[in-house]
Formats: sequence, structure tokens, C-alpha cells
Amino acid sequence: MSTPLIKTNRIIALLLVIAISLSGTGSSAVRAQAEGSGSSLPDGWQIYVDSEYGFQVGYPVEGWTGAVAFQNDIQAEDGVLKRFTIQNTESAFINIDIWNNPGDLSIPEWIDLRLKSLLDETAVFPTTSNITMAGMEGFFIVQPPNLESQLPGRIITLLSNNGFIYQIEYIAQDDGAAQGVYLSVLETFEFGSESTQPDSFPQAPFFDIQEPETSAQSQEEYVEVQGTSFSKSSPADKATGVPTTVTLKWNALSPAPDRYRYSITTSETSSDWTGVSGTQVTVNLSPNTKYNWQVQAIYCSTCAQKEIVSANSGDWWTFTTQQTYPSVTSIVRSSPTTQTTNAASVVFSVKFSEDVTGVDTGDFRLTTTGAITGAIVSSVSGSGSTYLVAVNTGSGDGTLRLDVTDNDTIKNVTNGPLGGGGVTNGNFIKGQTYTIDKTPSVLSITLKDANPTIAVSANFIVTFSIAVTGVDVSDFVLTTAGITGAGVVSVSGSGTTYTVNVNTGSGLGTIRLDVVDDDTILDTLNYPLGGAGGDNGSFNAGSSYTMIAPPKPASLLRLPPTNDSTPTLTWSAVPGAERYEIQWATDLGFTQDMDADFADDTTFTFSTPLSDGTYYWHVRTYDARNSASVWSGIRSFTIDTQGPTAPVLQTPANDGSIRGVPTFRWSRVSDAVLYEFELDDNLDFSSTLFSVEQRTWYRRLPGGLRGAYYWRVRARDAAGNWGAWSPTFTVNFLRLREHP
Repeated sequence: MSTPLIKTNRIIALLLVIAISLSGTGSSAVRAQAEGSGSSLPDGWQIYVDSEYGFQVGYPVEGWTGAVAFQNDIQAEDGVLKRFTIQNTESAFINIDIWNNPGDLSIPEWIDLRLKSLLDETAVFPTTSNITMAGMEGFFIVQPPNLESQLPGRIITLLSNNGFIYQIEYIAQDDGAAQGVYLSVLETFEFGSESTQPDSFPQAPFFDIQEPETSAQSQEEYVEVQGTSFSKSSPADKATGVPTTVTLKWNALSPAPDRYRYSITTSETSSDWTGVSGTQVTVNLSPNTKYNWQVQAIYCSTCAQKEIVSANSGDWWTFTTQQTYPSVTSIVRSSPTTQTTNAASVVFSVKFSEDVTGVDTGDFRLTTTGAITGAIVSSVSGSGSTYLVAVNTGSGDGTLRLDVTDNDTIKNVTNGPLGGGGVTNGNFIKGQTYTIDKTPSVLSITLKDANPTIAVSANFIVTFSIAVTGVDVSDFVLTTAGITGAGVVSVSGSGTTYTVNVNTGSGLGTIRLDVVDDDTILDTLNYPLGGAGGDNGSFNAGSSYTMIAPPKPASLLRLPPTNDSTPTLTWSAVPGAERYEIQWATDLGFTQDMDADFADDTTFTFSTPLSDGTYYWHVRTYDARNSASVWSGIRSFTIDTQGPTAPVLQTPANDGSIRGVPTFRWSRVSDAVLYEFELDDNLDFSSTLFSVEQRTWYRRLPGGLRGAYYWRVRARDAAGNWGAWSPTFTVNFLRLREHP
């Protein structure tokens, strides 16, 4: 094979206009600027030159800024390599993105392989040129893709040059006033000395939607290369039973082409080709259909006349897709949606895997349990993949399920029978069921509140098999153990669920709510609870509340020895406590001098003075039902109203004389926790010169004292009682050389 035509650089321009919510005034202004602009740089504009990617562009100096937004050093196969952004103060952006285009895709090819995935895969773009730019054919797309979620006011111009795609994009949140600047920016955009200034613009309003015109001159030209070939590989020619999702494969051609393109059609020929970069593509097809397909290799994709090589020397291959067969995916309750009902008629919703026809009552049967008799499938409605099947529930109680019985009369659009050829292979017996309950009953009586409990009232939840009326306090009784004074207070609710409130009385034990059937509870069809006759609907298997004592106080606060004969005791609070009982005695067994009293909160102050001595105390809780907790742990406290004995003064001796810095000492007192030392030059201590409270039984004074002084000491115990002063001692302070 001869070498394909050499690829040449060519500038192909595409102006893609996407305008959302633009006013007519804005459109006219943009068109006027486009039609009246020249090729020279406007006054008050500056220019940006990008030597790396070989282009330059102008933009206004006032109100606009330009800067490189980002640049990627790694050249991805189809990634953005660089972005230069021009922005104004009104949130309008003009982004110039340079995309890598290693395969030198043409603009239509780039739209199909890249732009559609970025914008909208379902958008329809023209494939023929409809404007002229810089003396060359360009592409003006006037049918915008679906960009309702994008910003309003968007224009995209695409240029292909030297292995790159140049995307010049306008995005704004304004009313389109900056679009004229964008069009002027396009007129300043150049590659080297070659300008991309549009020679003409559409004469219709700039953003009007119109179908592109096609002309024979603008069609791409292909030349078949003879003398070489490659082969399609899968699926094989004339294959049958091919899956509806199939991967078309072919052998690679050497030297490698710029790209491949394939066509698959139900006709003998096709002009609908789709470009791909590799040697396979996966497509989704219709079942039981014959398809023709072909692959071509494309060389010199940017040339005006492209070279193509057709697989298998131009022979189209055929294959037939496999037949598909529908199946039942679900049968669910439709009306009513609740499982239990006493309705005379119910409706099931039957869902198939695909659209089917031929569905009628003969395709269904009923599976029942219990005492149901006379139930029948009464009608079928619907179309496509969903059908509604009405069933008469007959009489009696039990369960009712709708099943599909396959007799090959249900078929899809390609005439494939349910489950495939043969009866019963499409049967379905796994649908939801209705519980037909035309005799109301009590299903359960459960506890609504926490259990065990100390509460004065509690709530039971009574659930019936179907909706009933006539439920009141006379339909219930309480079964108790260890409880007195409990009773049913009120009933609330409707339908199948009722709440019964009871008074829990007093005492420790259990409370259970029972239903007593007297035929006053009726369902919506006036069937009595349990059927006709009293007591046959009674229920005594519900849950019970356990009434317990309240918790004891967790802690009692320590009370240190005190000389207050009416002290205050304190303990921690207990949730739900109505009152507390305090008990005290002079022994741990609470047998000596024991007494007790009550408090409404967590403190208790003695009203009668206590004698000196040690006392033991504990607390217990009473709740609103007057149930008492166990006693708390035990604490003790001491009442002491007597002061300690007086200390005995030791040194300096009474009437002694000393020189220098003296240290005063006295005897320790056994129950003393503190001493008070006083020094004065008056015998009555009316003008105390030095006084201090301390824990030690000695005191050192600073020097400098002269003459006669008097000192004394007293002790204080842990209860805060001060004892008597010691006898007063006299001491004479001498100068160092003075004699007594």
C-alpha cells in the first residue's frame, strides 16, 4: 500500500451558540456589533500574545482583566492544557482553552467524540458547513444542546490547528450586554499573521434557532484506497443468536490510520458513520433483527480529500440478534396496599420485564390458605409492562396470592412468548399476598412505655387484625399481682390500633391488660370481634408492666464534725421521687435513740437540737405511688459543742528574761486542730500587738522587742469550738548587753 496523504495543518472554525433566556434587545445589539466590526484592534484594547501555542488575542483595557487561569504540564490525551481567562466586573468570562488533539480530529469528529460528552449526548449537531470564516468553510450550530442547568448566556467557538483544539467560550450571568465584546475578541484572535475574523455572520437574529443548510460542495470527500484490506472479526458473518448488547471487533490495520469509523444498519447500505479511535465498539441493538455492518480506516483526516480503507474489501457482514423473552418481575399489592384487609375485592399490580400483549384473566390463578372460598380473578387492565388484576376475595378468612400461569399467550413486541417457548416455563408464584380477615380479632397487646416502671400511669397498645370501631374502657380489664387500686382510665385511637391508659395503683407487682369480648367491637362490615357470640374474641395473652420500687439516693454528702446542734443533711436527687424519708440513730444498727422524718427535697435540717455525740443516718425514696426504695448507704456525723482544754505554756518561762529572737512553745492538745497565739504589752490584751491562728504548737517572733510583754494560747477543735485561754505568761526582752 502507498503511504497515505501527508497531514496538513488546517484551521477549521466552528461557532457554537448556546443562548438561554436571552432578550431580543440583547440579541440585536450583539448582531450589530458583529456586522460592523473591523479587523484592526479597537481603541482602548490591549493584546495578549501566547508564544507557546502560537496565538494572540485582544481585549478591552477598561473594566476587563486577563490572566492565565491554569496550565497543565502533563499533556493528557484529550485534556485541557492551558486556560487564558478574560473577565469583567459583571461576572462575564471569556475562557480560551487549549485542548490536546493528537489525532487531528476534524471539528465534526471532535464534536461527536468530545463535545457531546461535555454538553449533551442527545444533542443533534449539523455535519456540513454553513458559514465562512477566514476564507474557509466553518460550522455554525444553531440547535443548542440541553443546557438548562448551565449559566445563561453562553457561546462557544472551536478552532482546530496544529494538533490542538482552541475553545473560545463566553459565559455570563448578565443580560447579554458583554456578548458584543466577545464577538470583537473573536475578530482579534489570530494564529501568527492569519486572522480568524469571520467573513460573514447569519443574517437572521443572532440567536434564532434554525436548521443548518447543507450543500453538496460542503460534504466531506473520501477516496477508497485499493490494494490493501483488513478484516472484521466479531461477530462472524451471518452469525445468529447474537446478544442485543454486542461488541463489534476488527483487526488493526498497519500502518495505523488516523481513526476508524463504523456503520451498522438494518438496510443494505448506510450513510450513517460513527468515528472511533480503537478496534472495537459496543452497541445496544433490537432483538430478533438482522443487521448489516462495515468498518473503514481513515487516513489524512484533516485533508480535504480523505483516504479510506474498507474492511473485507468492502464486503458488508450480517448477523441476527437473538430473540428475547419476557418474564414476570413482580406481583405486588396495589389496592389496598396494606396486607390485611376485609375488602370484597382487591387489586394486584403485575410487572413484566418488558412490554407485552395478550394478558387476560386466563393467565392467572389464585393460591389461597385458610377458609377462603369463592375467590376469583374478575378482570385485567393495563398495557405495556404493567397490568392491574382485580380479584373477588370470596368468603372466609385466610391468605390470597395471585400467580401467573404461562400458556405462551403473553408475548413481547418481537413475538417472544413469556419465559420462552413452552408452557409453564414463565410461571410466577412469588408475589405478595393479602391476608383476608373478615372476622376481626386482637393480634397483640404490647407496652407503650418503659418497663419496669414506677409511674402512676401506663399505656398499652392494642392491635386488631382489621379496622374496628366501638372500642371503649368497658372492653378491657386488668389482671394484677401485688397491686391494689389499678384501673382502666381511657381509650384512644382508631382503625386497627388503640392506646389504653391505666392507673397503676399502689404496691409492687405486675399489671396486664386483657380484652373482654361482648360483641360491641365491630369491623367496617359490622362483623363482631371473634364472630357472633360473647367472649369468643377475648384476649388475655398480652404483655405486662412490672411495678418496681424507686431507686435509692445514690450518695449522701459528708457532714464534718460540727458545733451546730441542728445541722443540715444533704443527698443526691432521684428522678421520679415524690419525697424522701430520713432516719438517724446513735448506733449502726439504728436501734439506739432512732428517729425519722420526711423531706420534699434533697435536704433536711433538724428542728430539735441534738445532744453531743456521733450519729448515723440514711435515706430512702418514695415515688408517686407511695412505693419506697431500699435504704441508701449509711453516713455519720458528730455534734460537739465543747471546746478543747487550754494548752500549757512552756517556754519562755513565766517572768523570764531573754535576749535575741525568742521561740514560744506550748503543750499539744489532743483534739485541737488549730491554735491562737497572742502577744501584748498590756496584761488585759486590750491592744494586741501580735495575734495568729496556726496548726503548730510553737511560734517564733521577729527580733527588736524591748521591755515586758504578755502572751497566751488557746486551742480549737474540729467542730469549731474554741477552748479557754491558757494562763498568761510574762516575758522580758533585753538588749544583748543588758543585765536583768
